[in-house]
Amino acid sequence: IQAMTDIPIIHMPREAVRYAADRYEGVRKIGIMGTDGTISSGIYHKECERLGIEAVSPSEQRQRDVMSLIYDDVKAGKKGDYQKFERTMEEFIKKDCDAVILACTEISVFKKDHVLPAICLDAMDVLIRESILRSGAQYK
Repeated sequence: IQAMTDIPIIHMPREAVRYAADRYEGVRKIGIMGTDGTISSGIYHKECERLGIEAVSPSEQRQRDVMSLIYDDVKAGKKGDYQKFERTMEEFIKKDCDAVILACTEISVFKKDHVLPAICLDAMDVLIRESILRSGAQYK
C-alpha cells in the first residue's frame, strides 16, 4: 500500500513493538492482547522477532476471555469485566512478560474505565503519538 501513495503509512504493530522495546529497558518478552485474528496473523509476533523479543500469546482459555471482553463487553456497550482482563494479565506475568501490548481498539476503550498495570502499552496510543511526532508537532 505504501508504494501506491506519497503519504507515509504508520505501521502500528511495528511502532508499538519498537516503542515497547524503548520504553521498557531490557524487554525480553511482550504479551500480545488482541482478537483471534490479530493473534493468528502473527503481525505483532513478526515485529517482536525482528527486534529479538519473544512475543507471548494468551492460552486458549485466556484468549476466550480476551474475545469475550472485546465482543461480549466492550462492543456491547459495557465497561468490561475486569476479571477477564486480570486473568489474562496474570498469565502474562506468570510467563515473565516485561510488557503487554493492547493490540485492539476495544481494549483501548476498556482502559478508559479501568486502571491498567504499568506494563500495559496501548498500540493505539503509540499510533497517535507517532502521528503527532511525524507531523512535526510536539507530543505532550
